[in-house]
Amino acid sequence: MNLFITMLLGGLWHGAAWTFVAWGAMHGVGALVHKYWEGLGIRMPRWTAWLMTFMFVNLSWVFFRAANFAAAMKVLRGMFSLQGWALPKGIPNEAIAWVAIFLAVAALARNSMELKERFLPTWRYALLVSGMAAWGLFNLSKVSEFLYFQF
Repeated sequence: MNLFITMLLGGLWHGAAWTFVAWGAMHGVGALVHKYWEGLGIRMPRWTAWLMTFMFVNLSWVFFRAANFAAAMKVLRGMFSLQGWALPKGIPNEAIAWVAIFLAVAALARNSMELKERFLPTWRYALLVSGMAAWGLFNLSKVSEFLYFQF
């Protein structure tokens, strides 16, 4: 129950709208279902678990992004009916190819925890991290809009 309440409050923290609370509640319910399922000791194939998680998170993000529940329901109806499905006009084929490549990498590549298990510190990694840190420090003076102002 603590996990559910934490996720619910996380939704409320993200914005003062009921759609954010619904988003947090959905994640809380998802966490509860995961804990219950884990307690049963039943294992499902890894790809099935990945796909279910991916679909659940995508559905819940509709509520995070929607202005209100009516807009969220409209998007969900569109997602499930697939009527009028088409790519926006003017998208070059190269862009579609890059999106497909990035989706494949996101779905098939190792995640950060898996990479951490295989990480062996060497001078090359130290040089890479130092270079990234230097780049970050040199770019601290750049002005960028606060992320949540974009919503």
